[in-house]
Parts: sequence; structure tokens; C-alpha cells
Amino acid sequence: MLSNGMKESAKGAPIVIRVTEQEKPAFKEMLQFLYSGTLSPEFLAPATSMSSIVALLLLGDKYEVPSFMGAVLKRLIERESISDSATLVEEVPDLLERRPQIKQLMDDARGHIVREFKDVTGTWTSDDFMALPLGVVQYLLQSEELEADSEEEILTKAAKWAANKTGALSQLFPYIRFCCIRGEVLEKWAQTARSFPNVQLIKRALKVQAYSDARKRLEKGLVFCERKGVQQVHLEIVENIRFDEKVTSVVTPPVVWFGKTWYLAVMKEGAQKKGGEEERPRTVGVYLFCKKAGDQETVASVSDKVQICAYVRTWPDGLWFPIGTTTNTFSLEEGKGVKNWGFPDALNLPWDEARKSEKFLGPTGAMVFKVVARRYTDSEAEE
Repeated sequence: MLSNGMKESAKGAPIVIRVTEQEKPAFKEMLQFLYSGTLSPEFLAPATSMSSIVALLLLGDKYEVPSFMGAVLKRLIERESISDSATLVEEVPDLLERRPQIKQLMDDARGHIVREFKDVTGTWTSDDFMALPLGVVQYLLQSEELEADSEEEILTKAAKWAANKTGALSQLFPYIRFCCIRGEVLEKWAQTARSFPNVQLIKRALKVQAYSDARKRLEKGLVFCERKGVQQVHLEIVENIRFDEKVTSVVTPPVVWFGKTWYLAVMKEGAQKKGGEEERPRTVGVYLFCKKAGDQETVASVSDKVQICAYVRTWPDGLWFPIGTTTNTFSLEEGKGVKNWGFPDALNLPWDEARKSEKFLGPTGAMVFKVVARRYTDSEAEE
């Protein structure tokens, strides 16, 4: 500015550099740095606000002082708290990321935010989450890595964050995947949403849910897929099963999930004696089995908390009927290679009646069972 042909470099002319009220502290610090070559103790102190250091970075970029920006960038890298990362994500403009070092800083800050808060169930009610600024919550809602029971949980907890912040919920709505939310929940939100754009988002999702998969693929600008994180914490096994007089158990092909092998088993429960009474009728048992995957001893010994929900399809409506839900914390200790959880009388009918029941036998003469498992992290397990 002072030497490259700009008006401030005209010899004999007074030099006027306009500095806003907000820029004054940062401008004084930059002048001090130009004479001393170092940041002042005030900006090196751990208690200095991250916003004031970011202000130095923005000013250094505005006046193109690379040595000053380098010193500020070094200080920013040294700050590692979640609130510091949140300030960077909120206050550093995207245009500044054209500089490779700043891009790396911002990538690290965003990664820190996602790692800290991707566990929606366990962290989105914490004080740290509630203290996040709007821009950071918006960034989180764009993440594929969010782990939650469903998109409904993400919406509910985002709304709780926005409850006392005027207009904040409307600014979060565009980042919610409404097409992944049940219709009855959408209807409820349509009644409470106040702004026209938000109501339109919900109504559009209700409309889209009636589309065929082929039509959905033709639509532009809509998000139908659950987030990768929501999918990863869930395991779903569906199996068509036919029982005759000879077949008394069916086991599904195994799948590897979180380093362990899982499979669904539907079987004829063995006869049980009760005192001197006659044997009780055999029933239909539905179980989820778990065993180690290959030689992964370390993974197998890790303790997990898993919620298991079992369903059977009913006819002629074709809807899923809930069998039951159970939650277990487990690890595959040495010498105990297999564990299972489930429901020994899943259909509440004797075996012979169940396998002939019109309620459970579909058009092909098969029963359709589904088990959905949800894995919780250690923090969620403590709750």
C-alpha cells in the first residue's frame, strides 16, 4: 500500500489509513509486531479470547502482512480447546482458506468439532454443545458422520439447542433431512413451523415420501439417504423363513459389524418341563447372535451396549409388528465365543399354530422377520 503505486504511496501526500472501531486493537497489535517482530504478551496469554486472535489474522490478510499472519497462525494452531475450534469455524471466512496453511487449520478445526459432537445421542444435550454458535451447528448438520437413532433425533436436539435463540431454528431447517423422517412426525412439525420456507420443506418431504424409488432418483436437490453415521450405528437383518415339519431352525448369512460377526436365528424352542406337569408347547424363538470376526481378539473383547428390536411382518397389511426390545452390554470374553439375545416366544403362539397362522404367513407362504440393532458409545452407555 505504501510502496506499490497506490494512492498512499504518493510522495508528499498525507497518508490516511482508515481503521474501523472494531479493527483498532488488532491494528495496534500489528504495528507493535512490525517494530518488535513478536506478538505482545496479551495475545500470547492462554486466557486471551480466540475471537481477538482471529481478528489479528483477518487484519493481517487485509493488509497483506505475511510475517504477522504467520505469527498469528502459529498461535492459533497452539489453541486446542473445542470452544477455540468452534470460534475458528464460526469466524474465519471461507475466502481466507485460499492460503494452504489456513485451510489446514480450518480442516483441523472442523474435524475437531465433528469428532467431539458426532455422537448426537451422547453429546447434543451437553453444556458444550448448547454453547456452540449458530454457524457451527449449521456445519454439524451438514455432516454425514452424525451418529443418532434417526434424523428425528437430530431434529429434536437441534430444536432444543435453538429453543431460546430467536430465529435460529429457521436457519437450521435447510440442513435437516426431512425426507428421512416419519410422516406423523412431519405432520407435527408442519403445525408448529411458522415461516413459509420451513413449512414448504416439510410439506415437500411429505409429498416425496409417497414417490417410488425411481421417481425419487429423478428429483434434484433432495436428500433421501440417511446419514452415513446413522446407518453405521445400526444393523438391520431381514429374512424370509419357511418352516415345515423337518426344518426347525434357520440362520441368516453372517455380517461383520463393529469388528464382530452377527447373524439372526429363528428356531423352534425346545420343550420345557415344569415340575411334574406336561411339557409346554414349543414356541418360535428369534435371536441375534454375535461372535468374534476372524482373529480380531482385541475388537471382540471391547464392551458394547446394543439395543435390539425385533419385528415380524403381518398380513394382509404388510406392516411390521414389533416383537420386543431388549438392551444388553456385552463383550466376548475369552472362552465365550458366542453370545445371543432375543425372544423365546416371539409370536406369542405355539410353534405349530405360528407356522400356519394367516397373520404371519405372507403370499409366498414364508414368515418375514427383521432385527434392528443399535450400538451405543461408552458415553451413551453411561447415560
